[in-house]
Amino acid sequence: MPKWEKLDEISAGLTKAPYSLYWSEAKSESEEFRRFLGDPLGEMVSVVSGVDTSWSVQTTIIGHERGMSVDLVSRLVLVDPRCKTLFLTLYKHTRP
Repeated sequence: MPKWEKLDEISAGLTKAPYSLYWSEAKSESEEFRRFLGDPLGEMVSVVSGVDTSWSVQTTIIGHERGMSVDLVSRLVLVDPRCKTLFLTLYKHTRP
């Protein structure tokens, strides 16, 4: 599983926010990423303390027209415990 970075620990401005931000990058063609697409909540339960299977996930995909081609996907998750929701943004982009 790619390592998720908790951006709250990097940005002083986020430490006081009522939500948390996590970022990770994956290879779009990988089996691991396909599993994540099928069950993002399942992975985030093991990454984010306090998140469980009763939470909901709302997803936005940027660059989806690329399909599952050999590209990278930046994954950003806003974790909002006030509404028990993970707001997931996937950004498909070409390799540098």
